[in-house]
Amino acid sequence: MYKRAFPKFCLAIDDSSAEKVVYKANQIKGVPGNYGIKVNLDAIVDSKRVISDICVITGKPVFTDFKGWNGNRTLKELVTIAAGEGASMINFHALADSMLEKAVEEGEKLGVIVLGVTILTHYDDAYCRRHFRRSLSESVRHFAKVSLERGCDGYVMPGTMLDAVKGLRGIKFIPGTRPSSFEDKSANFQKQFEDPLICLANGATIVSCGSPVWKSDDPCKALHVLVRQVNNID
Repeated sequence: MYKRAFPKFCLAIDDSSAEKVVYKANQIKGVPGNYGIKVNLDAIVDSKRVISDICVITGKPVFTDFKGWNGNRTLKELVTIAAGEGASMINFHALADSMLEKAVEEGEKLGVIVLGVTILTHYDDAYCRRHFRRSLSESVRHFAKVSLERGCDGYVMPGTMLDAVKGLRGIKFIPGTRPSSFEDKSANFQKQFEDPLICLANGATIVSCGSPVWKSDDPCKALHVLVRQVNNID
């Protein structure tokens, strides 16, 4: 099935309850422009209908940030569930390796973009050397390649590591970006963060953030500015 291209900017609504996510979606539903919405696993566990609710409220494509790592059947079922509620994109840890293949097949059948997660933006070089015996940049490239080898459409990675994936194809999704005007750069325990415009200039396909919007005095205005900047609208 045909997969619709996901917008270059994705607004993260990372609250843990479906009710809170729906409330925030209603706050920004009138903000125009080309962007998507990211929703976390905990809100989906609370109610899988939060996916379809966001689709209806905002009219925007939804990225289900599952970060799954499990067996073939479970990962495939997660794609089926997400697609059934109207999701356009989903992610799983590249560490699942061969277990990604059934999920990727289901994504192809249902028109859902499947991304592999490389290294979370909460981690650093010391973490990677301790657990993977590789540097942060080597680990990101390794898991990006695993994602592509298993058929994923691309991968989720820190914006600080775009040099590490030069020459690799696929969607490069950068979470936790921080505009230069946003002072609380490490909000939500981020260790790897970069300005979204710098990420796009360095080869990113999609950039995402939530804190710079939701911690602003006017979330609608902050979102409007980001969407226009990312889409290069004067």
